[in-house]
Amino acid sequence: MNNVTTTTPARSLGFLTLACAVCCFPLISAAQDTAPPPAASGSPAPRDLRQSDETFLQYEGASVKSAYEKKKAAMTRLASALRKYAGAHENHLPTKVDDMRETDPELFQQFDSKELEIPARRAILLDTNPATAKLFMLGDRDVNGFKTLFWSDTHFRILFLRSNDPGVAKEQAAERATVMAAQINKEFKLEERDMMAELKARQAAEKEREDALLKGKTPKFRTAYARKKMGLKQFALEARMYCLDHGDKYPEDLGVLVAASSYPKFFESFDVKRFEFVGPSRDEGELFRRGPEKTVTIREKDFDADAMRGLIYADGHVEIELKTKEP
Repeated sequence: MNNVTTTTPARSLGFLTLACAVCCFPLISAAQDTAPPPAASGSPAPRDLRQSDETFLQYEGASVKSAYEKKKAAMTRLASALRKYAGAHENHLPTKVDDMRETDPELFQQFDSKELEIPARRAILLDTNPATAKLFMLGDRDVNGFKTLFWSDTHFRILFLRSNDPGVAKEQAAERATVMAAQINKEFKLEERDMMAELKARQAAEKEREDALLKGKTPKFRTAYARKKMGLKQFALEARMYCLDHGDKYPEDLGVLVAASSYPKFFESFDVKRFEFVGPSRDEGELFRRGPEKTVTIREKDFDADAMRGLIYADGHVEIELKTKEP
């Protein structure tokens, strides 16, 4: 099937949405997996501040991903140290982070205990019930922008707030832009592949239809068919160009296409008066929402001397009907 290349009003909306989502990220976090407490019947489920979420990593570069994995490994080890400490102190959690130093000396050689703080200066028991566990230890944002929260059941959550360090923040932003560009490029390639596959399928279907239509026809008729088809394609292009210059709207009278054309010589041999607009709307956006490959917009009023009638569709492709002989 022959097509005039067009750009739909909705094209690439997914990419704009993706880019906006990345630029407008809210607080991003990751945590150990745990099931949220059930909501009371008839009431909305409460926001689960402990819920795991690592989806932000898909938009980040290597430095953030590497720092996150190191942070997660250290906090997992710290959670184990908390349980070990509680086991040795009658199920009590520490009142200071440094109290755990002897529990895992190697960890505290790699980990700055000042990153975390236990606000409550009273003894807190280890709570094995996630539904009743309370927030008991939290940290400031580190150089990479990560902030850690710990609950009294040793569950933790890592929040990503972006770095306050200008140099680190600049590196993260550059990596994020590179990741986004790669993702958008990939989406465009997939879309282009799908468009080409669809175009080839349409062309194959149109060839099959035309082969059946022209079977047994004389060379003279085939020449007239080809000439008419070329004229219809040019007319479809003229109509499309008019829409682009007039707010994506088809004209009330197709005759104005002659005066608006940048190729007036075409209309010396093409009678626009033989055609009429039959689309359900003159708004091109509305036509595309209805299915442009199936919506006829311009049709020849009657069959010509060769018993052919031209049809132009909203997506720009053209077809020719042949008049069937009366029984």
